[in-house]
Amino acid sequence: MQKKCSYCFLELPLEFFSCHPTAKYGRKHICKKCDKVYAAARYDRVSKENGVKKRERPATIVGVSNIKQGDVRDDGLMFWSKRKTKAGYVEWWVTKEHFDKMTDRRRELDRARYHTIPSIKNKNKSEGAKEAKKKWKASNPDYFANFHGKRRASIRGDRTILTAHEKAQVLDIYKFRDCLNKRHQRVMFEVDHIKAVSRGGCHTPSNLRVTTKEFNRQKWAN
Repeated sequence: MQKKCSYCFLELPLEFFSCHPTAKYGRKHICKKCDKVYAAARYDRVSKENGVKKRERPATIVGVSNIKQGDVRDDGLMFWSKRKTKAGYVEWWVTKEHFDKMTDRRRELDRARYHTIPSIKNKNKSEGAKEAKKKWKASNPDYFANFHGKRRASIRGDRTILTAHEKAQVLDIYKFRDCLNKRHQRVMFEVDHIKAVSRGGCHTPSNLRVTTKEFNRQKWAN
C-alpha cells in the first residue's frame, strides 16, 4: 500500500511515513524526509519570531556551569535554561525582549494556577467533605450526641475520663432517648444532666437521665 505525500506529492510506501494514530492509514500526511525539512523551517521561523537564532546558541558543554537564569553574556544575550543530553548540557540563550516575554508569561501562568486551580480543588473537597459528614452524622446520631456532650463538659472544666464500659452506658442512654422520640415521631425526650455541668456536674452515666423536653427546659429556667 502506498500513500501520497502532501509536501513533495510523491506516492511512497507506508514505511516512508511516520506513525500517527489519527491520520489516514495510521501514518502522517508527509513523508519522513519532508517532515525533517518542514520541522527545520518551522524551527527557524519560530526562533526568528522569538528573537533567538540557532547560531547564537553555544555548542554542547560537558560540565555543569554556575550560570543562573538572567545572567547576561558579552554579546547581550541572557541565559534562560539548560537541558541535559547524552553528550552533556545545552544552554539556551535568548534576547532581552524574549527573556522578558517568557518571564511575564510564566508569572501569569503561576498567578492563574495559584488563584484558580487550588480554589477549585479545595471547593470540591470541602463540598464533598460536608456531604459525607452530613451522611455520617445522620447515620450515627448517638456518637455525635455523646461527643458533643463530652465536648461541652470539657469546655466547662470537666476532664473526667470514661472507661469503655461507661462509654457504652452513655451511648445506651442516648439510644434509649432516640427510641422514645421515634416511637412518638417527634422530639419529646432529651438527655439531662442531673447536676448541671456548669455547676460542677460530670458527663458520666450516673449523672445522666432521660427526661421530657418540657421538664428539661423548666429546669434550665430555674
